[in-house]
Amino acid sequence: MKMSEDRHKINISIAGKSHSFSNIAPEEEEIMRIAAKMINTRVDEYKSRFAHLSDQDAISISSLIFVTQLIKMKRNSEINEMEGRIKDLSDNLDEYIESISR
Repeated sequence: MKMSEDRHKINISIAGKSHSFSNIAPEEEEIMRIAAKMINTRVDEYKSRFAHLSDQDAISISSLIFVTQLIKMKRNSEINEMEGRIKDLSDNLDEYIESISR
């Protein structure tokens, strides 16, 4: 299977271990490299604070923290979307009440 010209194979290092990914679009590569850097930074922080942690433990804790933050952001986004819908419904209701009150 030939990769399309704008997709390619990349290597990402996390906690000193290299991982290969293939068929990656350039914009996805940038995001993956930023994510790997964030993970490595967090792993290094945990390993320096807690010397007894293995790489796997530090990666697991980092993953838990990042996914927790992701879930919070998703919930906030959903709440904002609901608030927008409620405001739209309220505005529509106000307009309707005003139109029948004339």
